[in-house]
Amino acid sequence: MPDLKGTEIVVLFGGGDAGGFIILNGKIHRIPPYNPETAIGRAQAVLTAANALSQAAGVNKEISSELNATALKLANEAIGQITKSAAQAQAA
Repeated sequence: MPDLKGTEIVVLFGGGDAGGFIILNGKIHRIPPYNPETAIGRAQAVLTAANALSQAAGVNKEISSELNATALKLANEAIGQITKSAAQAQAA
């Protein structure tokens, strides 16, 4: 399990076809419905891929640390994009 000290805690609710919410730094941001043509849609696709890598790490112990590291990197990048896009949408 990765060391989570000093990291932000992000809570996602929904985020599929009906949209959802993200709680980041104690603030609630709306996530619009899934659209693969938007930045958030692309980030959601990356989160799906990161989840698949994480699941594969549980099956293949030989390369599990590499798969988990890649999944964590992808997830962090996607969460950053979702946060940025959600904040921009809320400011508009």
